[in-house]
Amino acid sequence: MAGPGRHRASAFKTGTRCICRMARSKKRTLAEAVAHAERVLKEKDRLREEAFRDSREIQRAASAVLRAGVPRTAKGVEAAREQLALASAQSKSLKRRLESHPELYESGMMETPLQELAEAYVLLAHSRGEPIPTFDEISVTPAAFILGVADAIGEFRRQLVGAIRHGRIKEAERHLDAMEEAFSAIAAIALPDAIVPVRKKVDTARSLIERSSSEVALAVRMHEHEKAIRAAGVPRRDGR
Repeated sequence: MAGPGRHRASAFKTGTRCICRMARSKKRTLAEAVAHAERVLKEKDRLREEAFRDSREIQRAASAVLRAGVPRTAKGVEAAREQLALASAQSKSLKRRLESHPELYESGMMETPLQELAEAYVLLAHSRGEPIPTFDEISVTPAAFILGVADAIGEFRRQLVGAIRHGRIKEAERHLDAMEEAFSAIAAIALPDAIVPVRKKVDTARSLIERSSSEVALAVRMHEHEKAIRAAGVPRRDGR
């Protein structure tokens, strides 16, 4: 009667013979193995070129919305929404095409376009008093979304300054509130820069908010002072 050790030895020999037969039947040269790797890399390079073209189009659409500023007409709002929706659809399509090489989608090549896309969405939602979309709803990466929120603070600051310059104090206060809300949302993030490099943007945002808060407070005091002067019937220095 054969013992268990003999059965194991027999099974090992049988398995070894099978592996040898597989090796002989699938034998390939080094050149063929290298050619296979090259084909994969050529496909990756083709996808990289596509991603580069698409990223430029996404950034162009987002930048156009940011440059135009807050749309003040229904037509302007609709045009901005359409541009951003097309950019999001393009980003979503690109992500699907890069499924075999996801590192390309999350590379530095896509970082700025997706950040600007997120920033534009945040600004548009704020201007309309609408809910802020999530990163997956607008087809950007989580890191790009957080960095886009951080960048939006600078754009809120630009709008705040414009509002003060034109005497729209209530609007300036609303932009300051948006800056503070965005800052509160990102200030507590405790992740390494390798995951999301937001710490420097948080420091920059803090200084912008301090400066903006002082400017709004000064603008409010001046506005109240002018109201008091008009109520008292005292002519202003400019004669009005």
